[in-house]
Amino acid sequence: MRCGEVMDLLSAYYDGELSTDKADSVSVHVSGCAVCAAELETLHKLSDLTARLDQPAPTSQAWPRIAAQLDTRQLPTHPIVPSSRPKSRKVLLTIALLLLASVSLFVSTHWHVHDHHHLTEHFGIFLDSFEKTPHEAQRHLLTSFTGVPVEIPDAIRELKYRPVVADGLPIEYEPHAAYLLNMPCCRCLEACYHRKDGGMVCVFEHDIDQAAWFGERPSSSKVCSGKLTRLVQVDGCLAATWQHQRRHITVIGAKDVEEIDRLISHFEQHLAL
Repeated sequence: MRCGEVMDLLSAYYDGELSTDKADSVSVHVSGCAVCAAELETLHKLSDLTARLDQPAPTSQAWPRIAAQLDTRQLPTHPIVPSSRPKSRKVLLTIALLLLASVSLFVSTHWHVHDHHHLTEHFGIFLDSFEKTPHEAQRHLLTSFTGVPVEIPDAIRELKYRPVVADGLPIEYEPHAAYLLNMPCCRCLEACYHRKDGGMVCVFEHDIDQAAWFGERPSSSKVCSGKLTRLVQVDGCLAATWQHQRRHITVIGAKDVEEIDRLISHFEQHLAL
């Protein structure tokens, strides 16, 4: 498929409205096209921002404050009779709704900045200590995001989707534990595994891309097993993030790009079954 065709289909692709064949074609194109991948990422970010714009319930003081901000010089000096001046009521209602939307946007933006700082700070601590003391790093993560242990069948019922780790990892990984984390973006599943040759790997499945997890750490992009993947060096190990259907997968603790490639290939093969 060409970029023009893909751009026309991205919105339907994001909403899961395409046939399997078309969705697969779009996915293949996006995995190898930085321009279309960036456009899809924009859709994710816009969707996330829209979801965060929860309108606060107006208090008893909301209308007096709104009325005080209206330019009364432009309003009729005599009382407005609803039956004779319906347009004036509509104008006032529109102004009130716009002001309430502005308040909602301000509150949403304030909490988004707060969540972003909290996320960057505490996930950064987790990353800084992961390689040398993974279990201590894990305890910090669970404390920061009220994580609770979970069995995979229970996680499926809670999340209402089948996570990529539901069928396990390749034979060289031994399951250690799984957790549900209350992240700012969503309820996130984390599954931890020990390599038989040593070291730990953690797999996160989350709703949107989370660049904030890695703070200012330099990153690069590479296509691994057909997926456009962000790679981040975390001390002596790698972190990687890529899109998997409508969610995102992040792996922490990989030894090299080849390991990331094998894991993505494993997940994609099980998806096709």
